[in-house]
Amino acid sequence: MKNLRKLKNAPDELRNLRISPDRSMKEREEVRNLIQRAKNLTEQKTGDFMHIVRGTTIIKVKKRTQ
Repeated sequence: MKNLRKLKNAPDELRNLRISPDRSMKEREEVRNLIQRAKNLTEQKTGDFMHIVRGTTIIKVKKRTQ
């Protein structure tokens, strides 16, 4: 992950890659549970905010208007 800065100067076909950290099965399950909890919180509470997962925390952000 520390060499991601090198992708700035990479050819175009490599610039569109999505990079994500490796996670164990347990960590993936924890992230899935956090995402589900965030979705449930968003559905339960009305208003201009939604809940998203950042790292290992659920945060409340304002909904985008289109």
